[in-house]
Amino acid sequence: MDLIKEPLVIIGAGGLGLMALALLKLMDGNAAVLIEPDPVKRKVALQMGAIGAFDPAAVADGSATAGLGDGAAAVLDFVGSPASIAQGVTMLRKGGRLIMVGMYGGELSLPIPTLVLRAISLEGSYVGSLAQMRELMALVKRKGIPEIPIVPRPLSEINDAIAQMREGGVVGRTVLQP
Repeated sequence: MDLIKEPLVIIGAGGLGLMALALLKLMDGNAAVLIEPDPVKRKVALQMGAIGAFDPAAVADGSATAGLGDGAAAVLDFVGSPASIAQGVTMLRKGGRLIMVGMYGGELSLPIPTLVLRAISLEGSYVGSLAQMRELMALVKRKGIPEIPIVPRPLSEINDAIAQMREGGVVGRTVLQP
């Protein structure tokens, strides 16, 4: 299955979530539905081409994936909390994949019959392979670097930058400058 051509959900519109959305567009993939509690980040995701951006508290009824037919082929979870993973599972179609990137932490409790009967796969992803890095570099060479919001900050503000990132207050990526 070529996941970039399938309906996708991205959970979390931090720097990595927005980068995934930008890369999906760069790869000529189908746009994704984005799940994010911060309204500013949801607006940015829509400006970047998301086909929908929803507050996780408002989509327990399945409305976020209503336009995706039987559900998402894959959910990319850049949060990694028990709640985001559980919500991601509900958004998958039969045979779907939940790819966990975020490491918010906690313990995971899911009904095993749901995973088995719906043939759902759970995957963790921390780093890619050398072959994947080469593929990414070739893509960037052909099409350019995908654009995401960049927040430049002086190196002297590193502690504030880290605190803001931990609080989820950064839209895009923070770049520290000497």
